[in-house]
Amino acid sequence: MAERAGISPRFVSAIENDRRKPSLDVLIRLVHAIGTSFDEVLMPQTISEEYTADRIKRLITQCSQRDQELVLALIDQMLDSKEEKQ
Repeated sequence: MAERAGISPRFVSAIENDRRKPSLDVLIRLVHAIGTSFDEVLMPQTISEEYTADRIKRLITQCSQRDQELVLALIDQMLDSKEEKQ
């Protein structure tokens, strides 16, 4: 996320731990980097399945082909595990 936002991981950590406050410019870059909207950040609500699926679609396009394949393998593994438990 830090790389996509063009800031250091250390600065992200400081924001997460409430040691630093991001400027508006940095906040905008972080929101875009995580692929969400300001509405979701400022007024979190229950996320619909459709919104979640759309967000996954947007984010996966930002991943390399190898990372996309890893995500697919992870989903396959999760579904296999779920079926075994049933």
